[in-house]
Amino acid sequence: MRMMIMMMMMMVMVVMMMMVMMMMVLLVLVMLLMDSETFNNPNLSEQLLH
Repeated sequence: MRMMIMMMMMMVMVVMMMMVMMMMVLLVLVMLLMDSETFNNPNLSEQLLH
């Protein structure tokens, strides 16, 4: 029984870490898109899209 609880805790921790990582990536992408230089430079926007 204790082992199962430990496994569940580990799974929850991993899921939380993954969600935090995804949020960080989304924030970076939004910051890049908001940057005016990205809009002015077509090469950068193309790289982001691909």
